[in-house]
Amino acid sequence: MEITVLGAGVIGISTAYELACRGHEVTVIEQNSGPAQETSFGNAGLIATGHAFSWNSPNLISNLLKPNSNAKSAFKIKLSLSPELYKWGIKFLLNCSKKKFIEFSNSKRELCQYSHSILKKIIEKENINCHYNANGIYYLHQTNNGLNKSIYKIKLFDGLFEQYRILNKKELSHPFMKNKFIGGLIFQDDGSGDCNLFTQSLEQKCKKLGVKFLYNSKVKDFNLTNNKIDSITINHKVYKSNKFIISFGSYSSQFQKQLNLSLPIYPVKGYSITLPIINDVNIPDKSGIDEDNFLAFSKFGNKMRITSRAEFSGFDKSLNSKVIEKLIALTKELFGDSLDYRNCIPWTGLRPITPKGTPYICATKIQNLYLNTGHGHLGWSMASGSAKIISDVIENKTPKINSNPFKI
Repeated sequence: MEITVLGAGVIGISTAYELACRGHEVTVIEQNSGPAQETSFGNAGLIATGHAFSWNSPNLISNLLKPNSNAKSAFKIKLSLSPELYKWGIKFLLNCSKKKFIEFSNSKRELCQYSHSILKKIIEKENINCHYNANGIYYLHQTNNGLNKSIYKIKLFDGLFEQYRILNKKELSHPFMKNKFIGGLIFQDDGSGDCNLFTQSLEQKCKKLGVKFLYNSKVKDFNLTNNKIDSITINHKVYKSNKFIISFGSYSSQFQKQLNLSLPIYPVKGYSITLPIINDVNIPDKSGIDEDNFLAFSKFGNKMRITSRAEFSGFDKSLNSKVIEKLIALTKELFGDSLDYRNCIPWTGLRPITPKGTPYICATKIQNLYLNTGHGHLGWSMASGSAKIISDVIENKTPKINSNPFKI
């Protein structure tokens, strides 16, 4: 079967790999010059089942509505007249309840666990070097109040708290944590790795399996006949295929009017910096998150990746120097002189967020069009499992986990 995957991020490449392994004839179309040039380029690198909570928490909304909260929080809302933001925001707010928060979080967590188990097998089978660390992730707190809130949230979910381990005194005495954190948790089934390096390596494996790649190829039009995509237009040329899968991330929603589909996906801007490691004294053995500052960190070989911020500002990918300066300052507080701040590489990208926080992995009302998009800040955590699910859907097989939460 001829199947075309639209998008060459970690979601699109993982999907192409899974389909090619099943014997399908696969083509990947990407507007950029190579794989993993958007959200997969400079993300946190965390494979974080232990952080798979929906953003639809009533607490988040109440915090954002407090005076000055937008100035202090890692969540930033840039008010605008964008109808897309208001439409998305209304749907998001309607999903902000304790019941839905638990429901959506459970669905995300199941997908992350399923996906991580598959990812491990791919890394081993294909011998991919992406600085994969399977030793878990730290969830760290600088205040007792923050730690207690985190434990309370985790205990909302039956049996979840038992999957974490509380940091012991010896671990808290490590130079990285000493005098910085009062406590924390480890989700031992979590991991981390360089998503960009993994995606590029998997693209090479895909080529060996016969997958074709069309880069610098921007989709202009979907040409429909009798509720079926007959062809798409790219670079003023017509391209045909049996089936199409949209994996454009934040850009997926740009085609919804043309396709007469409702794709409420909004781009949420995140920042990262990447710095060389100049000594290991203050470098932890695991990746993790400073929960009080919403600051994630991952070690990739001799580099450290730091990420933060969730900014609702449309498709603006410009670098805000003040945000970068704050990110560097917070990094210095954690890692001191272990990193080379003179050679800091800043980056910003867009996370594709749906109103429920769960991705769309499903068929659509158009006969030969499918979705594998909207994974938000957990695309790296969900990619391999999502590829399995959408491949099962295309082949009319029942996925191994419940896929109903991922239907549009």
